[in-house]
Amino acid sequence: MDGAVQGIGVAGGHFHSTSELLGTAMIEGVPVEGERIITTLEPGAVGNDQEIVVNNERWFSKQLRVLVWSRLSDPRFGVRTRTLNEIKLTEPEPSLFEPPADYVIQEMGPSNP
Repeated sequence: MDGAVQGIGVAGGHFHSTSELLGTAMIEGVPVEGERIITTLEPGAVGNDQEIVVNNERWFSKQLRVLVWSRLSDPRFGVRTRTLNEIKLTEPEPSLFEPPADYVIQEMGPSNP
């Protein structure tokens, strides 16, 4: 469990999870691989009187090594969706890595202990 499903840590083992690979897709022009994890908390696991089903869908880019899109649906907390937007696969402007024109390197003398 990746910690994304709140309350699982206190469930005392009274839950089970299944995962399903969702294949590949393109999100924001980036190839991603999807996975859905469904976690079911048994009655009484976290003070609940009925079964709780949590659905966690995630789309990961191997190329960027980052989660591009995710949706966590938990009846206790609602639905949270996270999306990485405006992905640009081009090289950044070299000027971003140049020091300002007025930048000066100053030599430092020996330090005094």
